[in-house]
Amino acid sequence: MANEKLNIDAVSLKPFVPALDFELSKKFYQDIGFQLEWSDSNLAHLQTGTCGFLLQNYFIEDFANNMVLHLTVNHCEDLHKILKATISKYSFPVYLEEITMKEWGVRDFVFKDPSGVMWRVAEIKKESTI
Repeated sequence: MANEKLNIDAVSLKPFVPALDFELSKKFYQDIGFQLEWSDSNLAHLQTGTCGFLLQNYFIEDFANNMVLHLTVNHCEDLHKILKATISKYSFPVYLEEITMKEWGVRDFVFKDPSGVMWRVAEIKKESTI
């Protein structure tokens, strides 16, 4: 059994992302291109393409500050431009890095959401293994 690979036939993985201000976070994610699939007073399902997450009306600062989400896109410039245009609308301090080329063949940048959750956005070249 230890050497056998089990196929759990996974369909989706959706992390629970904390929100300090639930309504502000929902608006922010929609402004940068996520679709609000459904929401109640404690949870919201946000989706773009085949990727999504569950935004929760729950916040622990240490958890939010240590959470990192990795999003792979076809063209990182597109989301970077949207973020640059969007962050000027908000009063919370926004962290947004410039796009850089990594030595392992990935172009990426980092931003933080209104609650301090870090997102690493990467454009993967075909030959990359990430």
